[in-house]
Amino acid sequence: MNKKQTLYVLLLGILILALLVVFIDPSKVWLYIEHANIFFLFFAALVELFGGFLYSLAWYIILKPSGVNVSIKQAYFITMGSLFLIYTTPSGITAEAARIAMTKKHAAGDYGGPAASVVVHRIIYGLGFVSVASL
Repeated sequence: MNKKQTLYVLLLGILILALLVVFIDPSKVWLYIEHANIFFLFFAALVELFGGFLYSLAWYIILKPSGVNVSIKQAYFITMGSLFLIYTTPSGITAEAARIAMTKKHAAGDYGGPAASVVVHRIIYGLGFVSVASL
């Protein structure tokens, strides 16, 4: 995906987010936030950051055997960038393509290793949801 296409997809995601804000009453959302326990919000943010790190670490471990040499820091930023795209664009597949492209930008080689690692990571991540759902 070239820069122009990426910009269009990002703008589309921002437009959809703006429409959500218009149709969801922000004052009601703020009211709920005001009455929330600040400790739980802070704890949830910490858990989210830790979960993001673990998600990145899992992908980093899967990525290493394919010969793609990125640091854990690069893997974290690439993963967070793809998660940002997931939340700001209509399709999660865009984020996975971006994760593959960003990895290719930081490491030598073809797209095979990064693409395979993303597929395996998605399958393993999905198995976690299936195992919880089966309880």
